[in-house]
Amino acid sequence: MIRRLVAAAMFVAASILPATTAHAGPQGIYGTLENNTDYRMIMAEINEGAVGCTTWNKDGNATSNSYYWSRCLLSWVGAHTTTGYWTDVDAFGFNDRGYYVRFGTSGSWRWIDKWSLTRIHDWHRAVCDQNSLGTVHCTVHG
Repeated sequence: MIRRLVAAAMFVAASILPATTAHAGPQGIYGTLENNTDYRMIMAEINEGAVGCTTWNKDGNATSNSYYWSRCLLSWVGAHTTTGYWTDVDAFGFNDRGYYVRFGTSGSWRWIDKWSLTRIHDWHRAVCDQNSLGTVHCTVHG
């Protein structure tokens, strides 16, 4: 009986939660970071905390060239770690190295200097990998 209740609860939860993060923000689910590199990442909540940070794309898209300085609450995302949908992620980057980023799998790669963060929205999922030379490439999905 308990197994049936647990299975039913899991089925209901799976049918309620979105399969992707697309348009999940208004439901209280946030963007995520998937760090598949050997390096730790910076995760930032914009307009929180007391530390200053800079994003290169103020509007959170690939076409923006508007650098934006704001207060940030910075956290670390360990190597080979994924954040959960319950963690508010507004921006990400690396403090010790530059990285390439693109929006969507067909987007153009853009070089981002260390300590410069990439702004994302609640429905985005940023996946960062490294090649055999250790160069980091991040794709923002959603």
